[in-house]
Amino acid sequence: KTDPPRPSDVYKQEIFDCLQAIQPMGEYCTGRVYHDDSNTVVPLLSILLNRPHDNDNNNNNDDDTAAPPAKRGKRTTSSSVKQAQQHSSDELTLNLPIEAKDIGDIKKACELAPYGLRDQTLTDTSVRLTWQVDPDRLKIHNTEAWDKYVDTVLLPDVQTGLGIEGGVSAHLYKLLVYEPGSFFVEHRDSEKESR
Repeated sequence: KTDPPRPSDVYKQEIFDCLQAIQPMGEYCTGRVYHDDSNTVVPLLSILLNRPHDNDNNNNNDDDTAAPPAKRGKRTTSSSVKQAQQHSSDELTLNLPIEAKDIGDIKKACELAPYGLRDQTLTDTSVRLTWQVDPDRLKIHNTEAWDKYVDTVLLPDVQTGLGIEGGVSAHLYKLLVYEPGSFFVEHRDSEKESR
């Protein structure tokens, strides 16, 4: 003779059945390739070669981790990119899509991306080999067109793809540069902004 199921086993099975019946509205991650057509807006980006605080110190930079100045990138024939490139030589223009031959100049304007481990911020290229630029060193030249594209095309796609019923917003956290051979070992991301 078998014993009747214990109440805790019944509850566990009911909870498991309920969880199995959930139909998600979206994915945990969403993405899409946006083809270069007349409706696609590409951000016209520059990296400021001097950190904003450098100008406050008469360009005396005692920070040994600062990236050395980079040469300017290749110019394209696009009139909008030519217009955006009428700026200071203290900026490195990123011509998108980035070509492999330009990655050296871009890396010179970047720093190795660190990672967090408990309460520490570390840089270890056996854990993470990625380059980064903080947002205070990024300049978007076509902000009006880019902001409109983000608000009317990208954010609605993210909202639909993730199955979010409320509004979503985008905030520039960093520019990460991955080249062939770059990696970040399996990890768990932390929240980048408070809610």
